[in-house]
Amino acid sequence: GHAGSPGSDVRRTTRVRRSDPSTGGDMKEPRFAIDTADAASVQAHLLRCADSFIPPLRERVDVARYSEKIALHATTFEAWNGGALIGLVAAYANDPSTGFAFVTSVSVDGDHVGRGIARQLIRECLAYATSHGFDAVRLEVATNNEAALRLYESSGFRTTDAAGTTLTMQWQHEPEGRP
Repeated sequence: GHAGSPGSDVRRTTRVRRSDPSTGGDMKEPRFAIDTADAASVQAHLLRCADSFIPPLRERVDVARYSEKIALHATTFEAWNGGALIGLVAAYANDPSTGFAFVTSVSVDGDHVGRGIARQLIRECLAYATSHGFDAVRLEVATNNEAALRLYESSGFRTTDAAGTTLTMQWQHEPEGRP
């Protein structure tokens, strides 16, 4: 089980556009990367996004320890603006024998929400999982996180289980040419 994981959350959509030195200021196209972020970059990003998680991230995890765990054990799909990590999808994709990878975190910095960054990072995560022998990708999301639910459903995830206020969703790889 993933009882200790904070689930998969997406930042609430706030369509505020402003210059913010903490995220590199201007709105140039983000640079995408895989597995380059260290724990400090992950932590700085998650702390900028913490209050926008549903439910709030600090209520569920020690952000410093969680950032360390992500940096050490997760595959990270990253969007960067200059030296600032502005978008992150973190997935545990370590053991294909389980049959599925698990997305533990989805977040985009407030200034950059609504630009398709989370969608692009999810796409990269699904492609990575498939190419590394995973047939499915799972995540958990709060039932009241409407922006996240829309993102995941439009990315091909389907609800497979519901427990309290948490849904488990799964994306299933469909090999080409299956009848």
